[in-house]
Amino acid sequence: MSSGAHSRHGVVASADGAATQAGAHVLALGGNAVDAALATSAAMSVVAPHLCGMGGDLFALVHVNGEVHALDAAGRAPSGSNAAHLRAEGHQEMPFHGDIRTVTVPGAVAGWLELHERFGTLAALGVVETLDLPDDPDDPQWAHLLVEATTAVSHDRSAVLHDRADLTTLIPSLISRATMVDPSLASVRPAPLADGDTTYMCTVDRNGMGVSLINSNASGFGSLLVEPSTGINLHNRGLGFSLQEGHPAELAPGRKPPHTLCPSIITRQDGSLFSVLGTMGGDAQPQILLQIITRMLRNDQSRFPWETVDAGRFALRGPRTGFDTWTSAVPPVVTIEGHAPDAWASGLADRGHAVERRRRFDSGFGHAHAIVIRDDGTMAGGADSRTIVGTCAGL
Repeated sequence: MSSGAHSRHGVVASADGAATQAGAHVLALGGNAVDAALATSAAMSVVAPHLCGMGGDLFALVHVNGEVHALDAAGRAPSGSNAAHLRAEGHQEMPFHGDIRTVTVPGAVAGWLELHERFGTLAALGVVETLDLPDDPDDPQWAHLLVEATTAVSHDRSAVLHDRADLTTLIPSLISRATMVDPSLASVRPAPLADGDTTYMCTVDRNGMGVSLINSNASGFGSLLVEPSTGINLHNRGLGFSLQEGHPAELAPGRKPPHTLCPSIITRQDGSLFSVLGTMGGDAQPQILLQIITRMLRNDQSRFPWETVDAGRFALRGPRTGFDTWTSAVPPVVTIEGHAPDAWASGLADRGHAVERRRRFDSGFGHAHAIVIRDDGTMAGGADSRTIVGTCAGL
């Protein structure tokens, strides 16, 4: 059952009721949206250590006074990182669990401190815009076009997305790929020659400051290694590096691995805040956000965000880890939730997609939360039912 809230004084949404209440309590004490997000994030590290913690990474967007500020608190590869050594041991890809070499320098705590010092007061849509998208999300053509938009901009992600990529040229080039979308047939673009555990939370305060924040261990309990003096579990975000010699994301000292984390903020044309939203889900994160944002902006489903985040979804999936959608030699399968429109499965199959039906409210389709600021100034938030204990609370 979805969790939603209305308020004029502040809203908090997260994947756990105790963490949401921690953030709401801070708002009630007079704290702002950043204070509330920090309290929620810290609480999540205690109640859900498999998802996030002080041994992981953090990304955040903060909307304040008409401007959006971005925080990248992701760690770099250690000074002793050496891809050649791993290749010599017989590894063809980064180890997943139990190997300290997958642990990049954790950035979550540094991110908390940066957010507090700067703002604290207490101690794929460009392609969709060009497509003739149906008004009804139940139409299989709606799902087909979004699947194809996702494939067009993501199929070579591992080759073009890395910490030295020039985003000023990359983003326009991705938008231009709209011409690759066939409105009636699935593309044949095999992925070039890995389930995440992450948690998202969002807050908005009475003054309109909004925070979109995501914490991650990469996979469940990260590397399965702990720092011995504190017991803090260490993430394994280094799994995103490549061991291919000469690859732009090849493991090397000081480099940051490609990330799946993408907290989001939507603003109105005048710069005012419209929504804070995000999700966990490994490679599926941008796909999930694409569907939610499209429902909000193109299909006018923003008024009741708890319904929007609970709507059935699709996700393109690789064969193994949740991080291998675009790096496996096997073309991804379009997985569809059990409560998604029945017409999607048959309609996508008719268009040439490989389709697999999953159960209703499957966690593999992410844990998304969203808060919307309506035209009358009221805030409405929704926490994803897929979290089971996800909660949205307002003051």
